[in-house]
Amino acid sequence: HPRYERIMSLDLDSVIERLESARGSRPGTCVSISDKEAAALIAAAEEVVLRQPVLLQIEAPLQIVGDIHGQFHDLLRLFEFRGVPPQAKYLFLGDYVDRGPNGLECMFMLMALKIKYPDQVWLLRGNHE
Repeated sequence: HPRYERIMSLDLDSVIERLESARGSRPGTCVSISDKEAAALIAAAEEVVLRQPVLLQIEAPLQIVGDIHGQFHDLLRLFEFRGVPPQAKYLFLGDYVDRGPNGLECMFMLMALKIKYPDQVWLLRGNHE
C-alpha cells in the first residue's frame, strides 16, 4: 500500500534533528522538509491520532500549551525550558498556524513528536486547523 510505504520510509529522527537545528537561526528561517517527508509525517500522525480515544484522559504533570500561531522559535524555547518529550508531557490546545512565519515547522515538529511519543504529546484542534 503506497501510504504505508511512505510512512515506513520516514526517518523521523532526521526530521526532528533538522527542525531542532533551527534553534540558533533567526525567526522566519525555513527548515527543509521534502514533499515525501511531509506526506509521510501527515499520514503517520493521522494514523496515531485515529488510534487514540476521542476523549483524552491525561494524568498530571503535563504542560498545557495554546496558540502557538506559527511562532516556531517560541515552541523550541518552550522545549528548552520545560523539556522535550519524553522528559515532559504536553497537551497542545490548537492554533498551531496563522500569523507567525513558521506554521509548517510548528506542525511538522508537533506531528513528528506525536508520532514518536504518542503517549507524551496530545494535539487538539483549534479554530485555525
